[in-house]
Amino acid sequence: MSTKTIVAALAALTLLAVFFSTHEHTKTDAFQEWKAQYGVNWAPEEDAYRRVIFMKNLQAIEKHNADLSQTYQMGVNQFTIYSQQEFALLFLGAIPPVDQEIVESQDYFYAPSNDIDWTTKGGVSRVKNQGQCGSCWAFSTTGTLESWAMIAGKQADLSEQQLVDCTRPTNYGCQGGWPYVALQYVTKNGIASQSEYPYTAKDGACAKTGGSFKISGYNSLPGCAGLTN
Repeated sequence: MSTKTIVAALAALTLLAVFFSTHEHTKTDAFQEWKAQYGVNWAPEEDAYRRVIFMKNLQAIEKHNADLSQTYQMGVNQFTIYSQQEFALLFLGAIPPVDQEIVESQDYFYAPSNDIDWTTKGGVSRVKNQGQCGSCWAFSTTGTLESWAMIAGKQADLSEQQLVDCTRPTNYGCQGGWPYVALQYVTKNGIASQSEYPYTAKDGACAKTGGSFKISGYNSLPGCAGLTN
């Protein structure tokens, strides 16, 4: 092997080492930038633990976004420092219904050919943050009602906190609940707006029963095909 070849090989290895060093440094900077953005500081042990989870999630995000077959992009947000198990424990509070019949449907995961993307038609309300409260059942309820209102040409920003506080003891507030129980509450009482009954991400006493937004009833539909009827 000639001297020029050896020199070229060493130069290539040096550049490769610099690339990987810079890449890992960029990832480390991404974690520091995340902490700065969200104003978070931990003790050294917790910081090291969160760093490992962040890097693992960041790697998964980059792998997903590099896959050209994917139909959507992923990104870093306030949940990137949680593992899947932690996220489920902290934020997923829906409880499977125990007094309703669950109808199995073969088309449950398959959208029909005449599917509609309501995000392009002004039929999906703004993104909200439930915080560290297992109130996803309340947000799914208000999201459904808000979208229904928008499709009907109206605007609505409804109170999840009212559902958290006022549908107990049948529901369990930040410990989970059933959307259909929340819909029963709205059918009977109506629901307040977000400005009237702000979200606090914690259980509280029911401060106001009902509101001006009302529905006459609701239906539970099995599968994607049921939504087109």
